[in-house]
Amino acid sequence: MKTQTVNYGSSATPPPAPSRVGYSFAGWSGTYTNVTSDQAVTATYNVVSYSITYNLDGGTNNPRNPASYTIESGGISFYDPSKDGWRFGGWTDSSGQPITGIAAGSTGNVLLTAQWTADTVTEERKVKVSISYPYEHPQGVSGYVYIYETYNDKKTKVGSGHYSGTHYYGFSEILTIQITRHPGSTLTLGYSDISPSVFVPTLSWA
Repeated sequence: MKTQTVNYGSSATPPPAPSRVGYSFAGWSGTYTNVTSDQAVTATYNVVSYSITYNLDGGTNNPRNPASYTIESGGISFYDPSKDGWRFGGWTDSSGQPITGIAAGSTGNVLLTAQWTADTVTEERKVKVSISYPYEHPQGVSGYVYIYETYNDKKTKVGSGHYSGTHYYGFSEILTIQITRHPGSTLTLGYSDISPSVFVPTLSWA
């Protein structure tokens, strides 16, 4: 508080604009020009709004997460976003430190980055390779077997195996192939580079 004495009908000189954390100075409330009686002049302020920016890396934000806050907002807790095929691993701030919310009385713009972990599982699948092409003499056969995953309308190769052996009135081998896939995806089988090309394998889950 500052007091000035001025002559009747004169004007007071306002002090420099004051500062207040979380607020911007808006001006003086009261009369300090042409003063003819005691006056009380009070500083007025506007609350400052700070932005909250979310780096979602392809995810979808939770609609309950606010886009801004003020010093008067009280404590804020952040909600989990979502991203198809990924698990949310928490928020980090602009310094890369984990953050779960904003404490009451805080100030400053906030940048959040969502951390994601691929929502996949690793497992083993057994594939039976069968060749029944009639052949009277022993013949070496070989080829590659692939496991494909279809997830969100996208087909991706997730595992492969190689078979080889001798065909003589039949060939059969069971391959154990390790794959990494999204839970709930559809798996299919395929082959390539078969030799000789006439010995086309029949593939099935074992």
